[in-house]
Amino acid sequence: MSTVTEISASIKDALTRVKGLRVHDYLPDQINPPVAYVAIDSIDYHGAFRGGNPLHAYTVTVIVGRTSDRASQKLIDDYLSYDSDLSIRSAIEYDRTLGGTVQTSIVTRGGNLQAINMGDVVYVGIDFTVTVYP
Repeated sequence: MSTVTEISASIKDALTRVKGLRVHDYLPDQINPPVAYVAIDSIDYHGAFRGGNPLHAYTVTVIVGRTSDRASQKLIDDYLSYDSDLSIRSAIEYDRTLGGTVQTSIVTRGGNLQAINMGDVVYVGIDFTVTVYP
């Protein structure tokens, strides 16, 4: 069974399919948008008897610049799209085994649009929930 670190790295690798998106497996100290990072949310260890079939939930946060409200919203919409060149869902689900690291993975939701303040700069962020069966 793959570790949390290995799965995070595999999700990060899948996100490199999104053209122009800088991808990290942690929240970087400095933001150079558009950027995404992967974080573990939770692990349910006992999806079946005797501790089998664990379920991992990860959050992929995508952060874009806010130089123009319309341009930022358009980019967020493209990342949220079901199937486009910039679709986060499509990039992760392109290979649901994440390169053979897991049994299966699925992007279950996108949302939680938020303003993110870092230093004196305001960015726009959106979260994606990725459900993984290692």
